[in-house]
Amino acid sequence: MDSNSGRIVEFLRDPATDEVIQLLETEMFEEWAYSKDTKSREDLWFELKAMQRFFTRLRATADNVQLLSKRS
Repeated sequence: MDSNSGRIVEFLRDPATDEVIQLLETEMFEEWAYSKDTKSREDLWFELKAMQRFFTRLRATADNVQLLSKRS
């Protein structure tokens, strides 16, 4: 595994990263919950879901890179 891949895996496994992601999700959800405008609510919901998908894909890709590097 190259140094960049290693740093990404470290970042994603750091408990502080999980804490920050959770805080972002909570903040975005609360902003969505208190929004009165339908368009704003829809945009906020899609933003929240996109962020969740991004981090899920980032973690999966980092795991795949780590597995492939161990096979080499």
